Amino acid sequence: MFKKALDIAIYEEDVIDKNQLKFHESGKNNNFLEFYKTLNDHSIYQMIIENRKSDVSKKILLNIQRRKLLKRACDFTPDALYQNDDVADELMVMTPEKLDEIGLEIAQSLHLEPHDVIFHKSLIEIKLYNRGQILLRYKNAVKDLNNVSPFLSKDSSVVRYFVYGPADPSIRKSIANEIANKWDGLKLENISYL
Repeated sequence: MFKKALDIAIYEEDVIDKNQLKFHESGKNNNFLEFYKTLNDHSIYQMIIENRKSDVSKKILLNIQRRKLLKRACDFTPDALYQNDDVADELMVMTPEKLDEIGLEIAQSLHLEPHDVIFHKSLIEIKLYNRGQILLRYKNAVKDLNNVSPFLSKDSSVVRYFVYGPADPSIRKSIANEIANKWDGLKLENISYL
């Protein structure tokens, strides 16, 4: 929710000047570092709450403050689309902006506020160990396990999609239904929802 409020404050409401957030090696933005050092959750929060141009971003932050938080409507992995690999592949390469568009479509179809549905891709890196941590003797030489067996040490990740909505369970169930109906092969019984 905080990220959503920040995105709206920067890109839609112009509460925070996006040019101040750009680092230029050419020195075009000499104040970047000084401005960046002042940023933390509290300073950003105050910047948005106190700005007269903020509207939606302010509402979101006030909801956080009042503990009116969005709740998980559903979550699923690309494996839930086991019958449709093309759709699973399409979903895997979707940008955060495209996921935001889908969240907006769902909010509109259910007559919710645009910021009441958040569609988020979570990527959890799984790394058993770092390079150089496990050494072994191989053919009379000490080698890193990565160099001997890249398969065993291959980094991998788990992708999971989360969709959040208002606290009302019936609304969250409707959101889960919209997600299940969005793609061929995704069934409500294959996703986790409340």
